[in-house]
Amino acid sequence: MKYYKLSTMLLLALVVVFSTVLMPCASANGANNSSRAAYSGTLRVYVAETESRWDDDWGRPFHYAFLGFAAVDEINIADLEVWDTTLTWDASAAGFGDVTEGNLTVFAVLFNSAGHIEDLRPGYGYWFTAHDGDATAAAHPGESGRNDTTAGFTHTVFVEEGSATTCVNCPYVADALHDIHANDGYPLHYVTLVEDRSIPAQNRLNEYYNNVPVPVGIFDGGYRSMMGRDPGGDTRGEYVSRIEACGARVVPPLDMLLSVTWLGGGDLEIEIGIGNGAPASSAPNALAAPIGDDLVSPGYGHPYQVSTTDPESDSISYQFDWGDGSLSEWYGPYASGETCTQSYEWDSENVCDVRAKARDVWGSTTDWSASLAVSVECCIGTIGNLDGLGIVDGTDLTIMIDVLFIHPTVPLACWGTADCDGSGAPNPGPMDVDGTDLTIMIDHLFIGMDPMPPCP
Repeated sequence: MKYYKLSTMLLLALVVVFSTVLMPCASANGANNSSRAAYSGTLRVYVAETESRWDDDWGRPFHYAFLGFAAVDEINIADLEVWDTTLTWDASAAGFGDVTEGNLTVFAVLFNSAGHIEDLRPGYGYWFTAHDGDATAAAHPGESGRNDTTAGFTHTVFVEEGSATTCVNCPYVADALHDIHANDGYPLHYVTLVEDRSIPAQNRLNEYYNNVPVPVGIFDGGYRSMMGRDPGGDTRGEYVSRIEACGARVVPPLDMLLSVTWLGGGDLEIEIGIGNGAPASSAPNALAAPIGDDLVSPGYGHPYQVSTTDPESDSISYQFDWGDGSLSEWYGPYASGETCTQSYEWDSENVCDVRAKARDVWGSTTDWSASLAVSVECCIGTIGNLDGLGIVDGTDLTIMIDVLFIHPTVPLACWGTADCDGSGAPNPGPMDVDGTDLTIMIDHLFIGMDPMPPCP
């Protein structure tokens, strides 16, 4: 059987070689540049449990155990074009209705349509047609990921680790790969194909990788591979050398983005964008300075608005820098062009430059906007203007009553504004705000309507 497989694959290799020799070459003037710039490949979307329900031979959960494919699509992308798709993965339909949101990872991997013949274990006839992995992105639900080219790598490397629950050598390989992934800083992702628990994993190992025994590490779709563990004990070093070889490989100029949303009940919405020689997604358009009051009082919330649009009409989230050392969380997502309004409360007098930035669903982020200079002052206009909104009215009276009778232990940010009779000047405190000040405010609003004293 092994001899038959070997002979067949050698014959196939010879056919490929002669076909290549007889194929007309591209002209020297570059007439075929446009066709060579187009990209053709297979997109595979893997869904995995971050910490598996299955244990290895040492009784420990596998990492990133493969549950099934959310999609396997043949795609073609013209030069300088962007391809995108949105799909749904149904955990119940896949047989895993008990998955949880916090324990899933999705991997999108693009394999080149051009194949080359490889042997997973040279000399033993485990021949298969390798299709190199050219781009990889990974994300948990609620997050987005991108094909990364840090650490001098041309792309993010993808490893398929073949394993089984009863494989005595598999934990050694798993430990080496997990340690590299966690600690070495490579742009690297991997899934574990647990062949005796997952039918999709078994099919992947058997149908594509020619019934290869485990443990096995298959790097970038077979560009490199390693069967078993290094008998010398340096399995980790052997894996590093293969990962670095993959990372140095020349690949097409692909930008890949992946976004995953938990829909509830085990369903995932998966968005993928791939640019061929172009960004998969452009950042939102530049932001103008936030809109809101530029003269405010500490201790009270003041609203600020921002908005922008996205070139691809992607949804947008916003972050504020409040100018006092505080950065907000990301608010959103909002529809492209929709206004985001958020309030902020300063706790002391200051001059603060408020600015914002925007981020689309893929994580593409704008620069900071221009700033709105906000003066945070205790007294604005007149004494008694407790909320800092410019006039003394019923709201200020309500605040005064609350301070005196309802929540007397809750401090005001600016006691001087409530010290209507100036009894505590120039540095009033809570003991200086009393019924006399309340009487002055009531007289101003309802009886004599005398003007309130100006701010000192």
